[in-house]
Amino acid sequence: MKASELRIGNLAQKNKKVKPLSVADIAMVEIRGMKGVYEPIPLTEEWLKRFGFEKVVNGLFAIDLFHYNLKEYRLYISKNESNEVDFVEIKHVHSLQNLYFALTGEELNQNKEDGSSN
Repeated sequence: MKASELRIGNLAQKNKKVKPLSVADIAMVEIRGMKGVYEPIPLTEEWLKRFGFEKVVNGLFAIDLFHYNLKEYRLYISKNESNEVDFVEIKHVHSLQNLYFALTGEELNQNKEDGSSN
């Protein structure tokens, strides 16, 4: 994880605690690199569900035009109604947040009813 990959509000972890990153946090990643700062959060079934993805079949989750294959770490994106798709490999929460925002202009937020922070 590099500072250039991060946006304000991306989720990362430090000492197993998850938090949204601030400008100061991203600056620390830039200055100190990964060592002793924040680590990426692996994308898991739990995180996909927190972001509103629904399980379609074993290992495959969907939200809107996005389908994520947890076994392959691939996000498939439907381009249009003709079922054309592209895919990109995504292994971390912040990468999914960034791609979703880039493609939709909206933040990928955790479900409001999920009060846990990690």
